[in-house]
Amino acid sequence: MSTFAIHIRASVKDRLLVTSFVAALVVFVVNAFLVAWKMGGIGAEQSNVALHYSIFFGVDRVGDWKQVFYLPILGGLSLAVNFALAIAMYSSERFVSHALGVISLLVNLLLIIGTVFVIITNM
Repeated sequence: MSTFAIHIRASVKDRLLVTSFVAALVVFVVNAFLVAWKMGGIGAEQSNVALHYSIFFGVDRVGDWKQVFYLPILGGLSLAVNFALAIAMYSSERFVSHALGVISLLVNLLLIIGTVFVIITNM
């Protein structure tokens, strides 16, 4: 049995680690679905969308509608890297593994908030 499989087997029993990564995965899937559902229709109508809004300057970044998909891609990348690092470090550094799980959840929550604001700005 490989070393990675042994780390996975040991870390699956940790409730905090599993709960944080499952919650982050759910938030990531909701974010990806939200972008595909809402921005797919907007992208067919217009080629450029507002990507950033500031209360001082208004819309200060405009780009191609496909760039909105960078938010869920970044969340998925963060989730995958943090999951792999958490599993690899679980046997030696459990606190770091737990921190990576919680950070992954927080990153995905912040990205879904940003996605909602981008969608609201473009409505």
